[in-house]
Amino acid sequence: MKTTFENEAVRELDYRHDGGIEVALLWEPRTDAVFVSVVDGSTSNRFRIGVDATDALDAFHHPFGYRRRRESDLDPTGTTRAEPAR
Repeated sequence: MKTTFENEAVRELDYRHDGGIEVALLWEPRTDAVFVSVVDGSTSNRFRIGVDATDALDAFHHPFGYRRRRESDLDPTGTTRAEPAR
């Protein structure tokens, strides 16, 4: 089952589903932002991380490792340096 997004301007560039985990590579043309969205169907846990376009495929194939790496880059507000607060 593919994830639906509130913002229809977001385009899905790639999608995979394995072992109950859905991973989508997303692009928002208006801002040129790239994201990886992960949903774990067994726990309903989900997260979405902003990624540099040059890291997009690596983050898509290894979202949990990429998330851990990004979490180590958190600033004091809890926002990753790669994704501005909204």
